[in-house]
Amino acid sequence: MKKTLLVILAITTMAASVPARNLSLAMTASYLAKSDSGFKEVYGSGGVMPGLRLEAAVWKGLSVYGAYGYFAKTGTTPVLAAEAKTRQHFLAAGGAWRGALAPKLEWGLYGGLLYVNYREEALGDKVTGNALGFEIGARLDYSVSAKFFLFPFVACLLANDTVAGTDVKLGGFQAGVGAGIHF
Repeated sequence: MKKTLLVILAITTMAASVPARNLSLAMTASYLAKSDSGFKEVYGSGGVMPGLRLEAAVWKGLSVYGAYGYFAKTGTTPVLAAEAKTRQHFLAAGGAWRGALAPKLEWGLYGGLLYVNYREEALGDKVTGNALGFEIGARLDYSVSAKFFLFPFVACLLANDTVAGTDVKLGGFQAGVGAGIHF
């Protein structure tokens, strides 16, 4: 856990030291389709994940970003039909590139490190943990005005952990929309 926090702190420090010209803050709403079959058996295929994204342009279409997403779901265990709850926090930091398609339309690719903190409660047991992984995605930005923009996006979140000898996939396929402002 200490190594994970040190990696995130190092990335955040490097990103903060880069001279930024254009800052943006966006709220996102997405559907996260989970890739773990055990998760699907208890909670279904996925769920809604709200989030925040802070991005700073650094040089000719290149930017650095930090993102946060929150995922929570309630399900039922398959054999005993007992209630199960999960909550997951997704933190990402990385780089992005954008190219213009039209005066108000840009497309972009992004990727970076992903940190997942999770907790699950079922049958009186609580399991908590953390995992490091990667995020890769694409988006399409539409400038509504000089300060306000909208964007649909798709991403793949890859993070795995081992819980009691069982491999667990914490990521999945993500599709959503965002609305943001430029500072």
